[in-house]
Amino acid sequence: MIEDQTAPLGNKLIRAHVCAAFIGLVLSAYAGAAFVVRLGMHELARRFSETGVLTASLFIAAATYALFPLISGVPMLVLIAFLLGLGLGSAQPLTIMLTYHHAPPGRSGEALGMRLTVNKITQIAIPLVFGGIGAVFGLAPVFWANAAFLLAGGVLSVKDRPGRSGSANV
Repeated sequence: MIEDQTAPLGNKLIRAHVCAAFIGLVLSAYAGAAFVVRLGMHELARRFSETGVLTASLFIAAATYALFPLISGVPMLVLIAFLLGLGLGSAQPLTIMLTYHHAPPGRSGEALGMRLTVNKITQIAIPLVFGGIGAVFGLAPVFWANAAFLLAGGVLSVKDRPGRSGSANV
């Protein structure tokens, strides 16, 4: 899963002629943060709710994807990759929990299966689409399109949060 989310970043580093050791450092910062955030996720979800943490993670990921094309120094890329790992590292477990909790009684397996099916379809379709975009327009639009999708998800998540006036759940 990690390689799917960091492929544009790896391509950016390769095109910038960054040495393999630094590419590994940047990608390791992402993976390390994805691991670290999961250690504290239970406490974060208890304190801020699962939906609240997921919403924050979408906004963090959107901001970091938007910044990547503007950053070139390896130390800043490591920092941005770490922040991206914090954002995206919590998303998978949170969406599994939310899917399970919001499934109709007795149908959690079906809901989780549908979630996995959609996830696998996007893991095939998104690289094809964004690979085409990257080939025609370069890598910056790929990062910015990812940021836009994550931002839209965060905005929709804020609108759907329970207890908000004007929510779609009212």
